[in-house]
Amino acid sequence: PTCTTRMTNNQAVSLSISPRPIKANQSITATITFSNIGPVVAQLRVYPVNATLQPQQVLPLTISNNVATVSFTVPDGVEAARWVALVTFQVGNTATAVPFRFELR
Repeated sequence: PTCTTRMTNNQAVSLSISPRPIKANQSITATITFSNIGPVVAQLRVYPVNATLQPQQVLPLTISNNVATVSFTVPDGVEAARWVALVTFQVGNTATAVPFRFELR
């Protein structure tokens, strides 16, 4: 499934993660779609919910036709089953962060 966060001015950020179910130690693909947004710089941060550590992974996004696709792996041995995929982007001088949550199965 695709999760979408709608913002002002008819802008939206959507995230789809595959394959399902999401498991540790497998290649996971995130597809991020920007609607009515022209991000200059964007990245995806992936980290456990309620973690006291710094973000697990910071992945730069290359956007083509308003879509970015990036692959990552959630490491095994991390006790957290709930994770955050935080999409951050900057348009001009305005920075925006959009959190999405997912669970390992």
